[in-house]
Amino acid sequence: MANNLNVAAPDVIRLILQYLKENNLMRSFYVLQEESNVKLNAVSNVDLLIRDIHKGDWKNVLYNITTIELSDETLINLYEQLICELIEYKENELAEKIMSECIIFKKMKKMYGEKYHKLEDLLSMNSMALKWQNHHNLIKKNKENNNFDIFRNLEKNESIGIDVYPERILKSISFGKESNVECCICSYTHDYLITGSSDGFIEIWSWLTGQLNSDLTYQYNNNIMMHDNPIVSLCISKDDEILISADSKGLIKIWKIKTGSCLRSINAHTNAVTSVHFNNDQTQILTSSYDLSVKIFGLKSLKCLKEFRKHSTVVHSSVYSLDNSKVICGTEEGKIFIYNQKTCECITSFYVYYNIKDNINFPSVHTITLLTKTLDELILVCSKSPYCYLMNFKGQIIKTYTYLADKVEEENPVHFVSACLSPNSKYVYCLAENQYLYCFNYSTAKLETQLKVLEEDALGVLHHTSQDLMATWALDGTLNVIQ
Repeated sequence: MANNLNVAAPDVIRLILQYLKENNLMRSFYVLQEESNVKLNAVSNVDLLIRDIHKGDWKNVLYNITTIELSDETLINLYEQLICELIEYKENELAEKIMSECIIFKKMKKMYGEKYHKLEDLLSMNSMALKWQNHHNLIKKNKENNNFDIFRNLEKNESIGIDVYPERILKSISFGKESNVECCICSYTHDYLITGSSDGFIEIWSWLTGQLNSDLTYQYNNNIMMHDNPIVSLCISKDDEILISADSKGLIKIWKIKTGSCLRSINAHTNAVTSVHFNNDQTQILTSSYDLSVKIFGLKSLKCLKEFRKHSTVVHSSVYSLDNSKVICGTEEGKIFIYNQKTCECITSFYVYYNIKDNINFPSVHTITLLTKTLDELILVCSKSPYCYLMNFKGQIIKTYTYLADKVEEENPVHFVSACLSPNSKYVYCLAENQYLYCFNYSTAKLETQLKVLEEDALGVLHHTSQDLMATWALDGTLNVIQ
């Protein structure tokens, strides 16, 4: 009697589906999957799917789960997270449409009625809040046609091309001979240019007018937010509600921007704080300091939750990875450390270096900027050198940005002091010791233009989050807004 091999029909269909997918016959793939009611139940890269979920890249997530058989409970949790993020970004109409049309929400209503009604209530409250803001003229509208961009919270006609490199100095702000800007940040939704200066003042300016923002009552009454020591680091929450400031003695203050009131303070470090950043849910802050430490503080407890100390020199810059699972630090010795955020263990470390006449130099790392508009884990590293590098988390150099011609080595090259990206990552801007701003094409690394933006002792450069405006500041007390 011949031996028979029994293969389940769904497995045969999955084999055919796999063949169709591998040969990019996606139309046939989806038709067969729908007609047979059998899913391939596999994804090409599980880690990538998890990373997309953490990043909130729902387009890729929803595309990838079409080939997987997920339990109703898993799908409910996934779509609940999607709706919450849409509400956070004020995409109410899209959230309502998904809730009304997706079958999984009908199952959610039957299985988890209380959870479903909470989501409905959240949507309703958000819509009512927007109507209330509109009624009290707290949101701007175009006077001609009442168009309003809910995602960016500004008039439609205010949207300006944001990836155009600068050509001129628009406004110049002088802080006097006895004071200078030490750090500077841009708000997310308001016209705020926020400066921290050497005299301990925190001031909020208008990007376009170059004047102090008089809409803030405390500034109008000359009640300025301040420290007793120079302000050396700033960061702001995504809703522009909370401001974090840090000074040269290691003191951190938490401010409410609307009122200018100091909510709490933390004696975080024993020396100057070189950088401060919120985590994704804005419940913690990451700080680095001249006292050689990198710490994570809880904003509710005000306690140090984590401390990273594998490095042995001053940390000039520290940032979170996109999913907050890693902490990246740049040090005085030219070495970059990448830590596991949960365990505080050092995952890897590597040097930033360059050659001059066969001599290897390890320049101090000034700033590390995380790239947010890519699936790859990339950082822009600005060091005390004529080179700015785009690197991955393994230390590999992806691109090199420099004003030096090919194969030309100078004995005393001009070093970069700060770098930033345009909002859509089309350009890389590097500010140098010679007071020139160099603009490089992100993709080709070609030098597009250069512009003298300061007179002496350049300190930093910043790009507006949504407009074609930049700020540069210097030790002589000058801050220039360029366009």
